[in-house]
Amino acid sequence: MAHLVQNLVETEVDQHQNKNAGDDPFQPQGRKYRQSQLQNILKTLQNTLAICQTNEDLTGQVDTLKRIGLVHCRLGEYAWGIKCLVQSLQMANDVGSPKSVGVILHHLGMAYCQTNQDDKAFKVYLKALRIFQKTQDHSEIAKILNHLGEIHNNWHQPVLALRCFRQAMKIFQNLGNSIEGEGRALENIGEAYTQLGRYRQALAVLEQALSIHEKKTSSGYSSRKLTTLERIGTVYFRLGEELRALDFYHQALEIGQELSKSLHGNTRSLDYIGAVHYHLGNYPHALAYHLQALRLWQEIAHPGEGESLFHEKAELSQLRTVYDCLGISEQGVQCSKQVQKMIINCGYRVSEEEISQYLSHGGRLNHNLD
Repeated sequence: MAHLVQNLVETEVDQHQNKNAGDDPFQPQGRKYRQSQLQNILKTLQNTLAICQTNEDLTGQVDTLKRIGLVHCRLGEYAWGIKCLVQSLQMANDVGSPKSVGVILHHLGMAYCQTNQDDKAFKVYLKALRIFQKTQDHSEIAKILNHLGEIHNNWHQPVLALRCFRQAMKIFQNLGNSIEGEGRALENIGEAYTQLGRYRQALAVLEQALSIHEKKTSSGYSSRKLTTLERIGTVYFRLGEELRALDFYHQALEIGQELSKSLHGNTRSLDYIGAVHYHLGNYPHALAYHLQALRLWQEIAHPGEGESLFHEKAELSQLRTVYDCLGISEQGVQCSKQVQKMIINCGYRVSEEEISQYLSHGGRLNHNLD
């Protein structure tokens, strides 16, 4: 159990769900086994914390609270996770360990990003950056710069984002042992170029990132490959090459299906495919993909709970985000309304043939669906 706990924490700083959930260290896992495993780790950590408190071991309390916070985040219990990380941060400041403070700030920033609190994440990342600059921890400096750039990308500030990514890239290259960091930085540079409309440059760096991800076989690299393939597909869509875009989205979907934990990777790829078909006027095909994504939310996120309005809202929000990324926001609003109407009239589980019939009859089916 101690080995599991150590592995869990050691991987947290090095990995970063975004918004792109495939490799997200805070991504809630849908599998009961994984949930059970994390709950067991949590119990062990709570026992450890009690011992540290009894022994008045402040350093042990800082570390254990941090780990408890990370486990809560992995369980999707972000409010508890953030609360524990904040407590750990306060105690680390009292202990006077700059390295511990910097690491906890890094984790806290990631948790804030996962709860769409980019303003708070940006502030704690800046604090972490100043600490790592003082301690001359160049690897951490590069990672934080990458995170800051990602927030600038989220805020549609690609010029500021590029500045951060290029600084991070230079540090990773100087370190000489951070191929993973280089791949992430290249991927982010490609996203910034896409926002700037510099599509050929975006393709060039995204293909470099893809070649790095393809050299590795771990699930972390596979999920990075999934996201990079999606981003390449988006660039081709922006260039008006919809069929090439579909090819890359299907490649991403295949990887997502292999990574059973990648709920958002699977649903996002399905939504991208659906969006391209919708743009091309293949409405039954498009709606079938979007409904398939919604069923995955139901089946993987919380199996056995049945149809959930929460999952419907989450999926429709992601659907609109995908259309925004493709630059066809108005079509996304229209499609979202059609999906909602179809769910009301037909439910979640309709075939493409039934969707076609539904559309051809002006939003009606002439037989009862099971």
